[in-house]
Amino acid sequence: MRVQDVRVLAEGEQVRTEVCIVGAGPVGLTLAAELSRANVDVVLVESGGLDPDPWADSLNTFENAGAARVMDPTLSRNRVLGGSSSTWSGRVAAFDETDFASRAWVPGSGWPIPRSELVRFLDRTRSYLGVAVADNTDVDLRDHVLGRDAHSFDPALLEDYVWSYSNDSTRSKDFMRFGPRALAAGIPGARTFLNATVTHVDTNAEGTEVTGLEVVGPDGLVRTVHARDTVLCAGGIENARILLASDRTVRGGVGNSHDRVGRYLMDHPRGKVGAFARPDMDSAQRAFSSYRVRLDGSSRTITRGVALSRSIQEREQLLSCSAWIEGTVSERDPLRALGRLARSEDRVHSGVDVARGSLGLVRGSIRVLRHRSPVRVLDGLQLTTMVEQVPDPDSRVTLSDTRDALGVRRARIDWRLGEAEARTTRRMAVVVANELQRVGLPRPVLLPMITDSSLPFYLPDVAHPMGTTRMSTDPCQGVVDPDGAVHGVAGLHCAGTSVFPTAGHANPTQTALALTIRLADRLVLVRQG
Repeated sequence: MRVQDVRVLAEGEQVRTEVCIVGAGPVGLTLAAELSRANVDVVLVESGGLDPDPWADSLNTFENAGAARVMDPTLSRNRVLGGSSSTWSGRVAAFDETDFASRAWVPGSGWPIPRSELVRFLDRTRSYLGVAVADNTDVDLRDHVLGRDAHSFDPALLEDYVWSYSNDSTRSKDFMRFGPRALAAGIPGARTFLNATVTHVDTNAEGTEVTGLEVVGPDGLVRTVHARDTVLCAGGIENARILLASDRTVRGGVGNSHDRVGRYLMDHPRGKVGAFARPDMDSAQRAFSSYRVRLDGSSRTITRGVALSRSIQEREQLLSCSAWIEGTVSERDPLRALGRLARSEDRVHSGVDVARGSLGLVRGSIRVLRHRSPVRVLDGLQLTTMVEQVPDPDSRVTLSDTRDALGVRRARIDWRLGEAEARTTRRMAVVVANELQRVGLPRPVLLPMITDSSLPFYLPDVAHPMGTTRMSTDPCQGVVDPDGAVHGVAGLHCAGTSVFPTAGHANPTQTALALTIRLADRLVLVRQG
């Protein structure tokens, strides 16, 4: 992969290619790799550089008009080669059947493609993500991981759910960082321009065909990219912002003739809904701590949690929601102390902590032999939930009146949480607490906002913006068709989480990559006639 700073191009210089990909994050780099493998000429334009840069990050500053969001752009919108994989937590899961279904109690639900259309691409995501699990919803996998621990809860209420984690085998104990991996592995035939921000999508007078991309560097000079196909892979906020800001020729922005661009902004409200008393922390960990299982010849971490069953969702008109436990490891933890000793740090106190926790280390070793994570000494252990959002057309990205350093209007984000999200989260927390108690496990103390519906409900977003260029068969209901092509605009596509019609409760990256690989196959097929 040839990587250059866009400033090597002279002002007004034009670049021509078959496919131009906007954004070199997980989605953009995966698409580039798939297309290059099929000998398609590709140009990537990435707004950031090889490393995080405050100036590039400043382009992400937005105006907030709705519920509070993660305000630090570096937590969610990374303008750097590798995009959001520079800061992600590596948690991987696939959307399930319910996520794709049309549910009468969830307005706007239902994907225009079935889950079976994506399942065949999940295995191809593994090499990009560095995961051993193709489909975490597979019952055989779940039974293999959980063994005799499986199906402890009432299946009419809760389903066992497992998450796997990304791993870059070339970087010790690190998640997949798509930028460094792309530089190391290379993407033959792809050219990448860094510090190259798309400021406008140019079209013909009718707005029905892309004629070029205006690309500007930190020097403020304009270059142009001409491609047969352009694919926006800039994320759930920037994909919409780019289309809306491209309004010089088409009023309201490109692909926005039905005022759908930027609407249906969803995220994953996630956070603490309860906490375990200190005497209960060890037994809660024993039941729900991670599993270490051998998959594809290597030991992999799998986390256990639960999700609301389809039956209770339908019966009580709830959204999809998952729950798991999260702990804060204490400085007194013997494993942590061993690490400090190995680094020759604070030997006296570390030695005392190791000695005090010697029995725990032995028991932890036994648990590891049984493919379970050791019980840690914690400062706190909480019950965490992550809930789906109803697709709401009034939850949206629009444009602010203020402009960034390149003269592009900033994003104005009006993220809205509804009654269904609050009701689902409260019900989930109570169901989990009751089921834990029923099967003889510790019951967490639920937060007041959970037990008292008169109190304000709020869970922060987890930086998974989705839905702003949603997929639909009807141009009046979405922005892209089931193949990711922008309705009514030849040569323009969107990829990534922005095309999701619904958000589910699962981390979105694997589903986004499966859709991306599907799009790559279709672009190649078109070229082959």
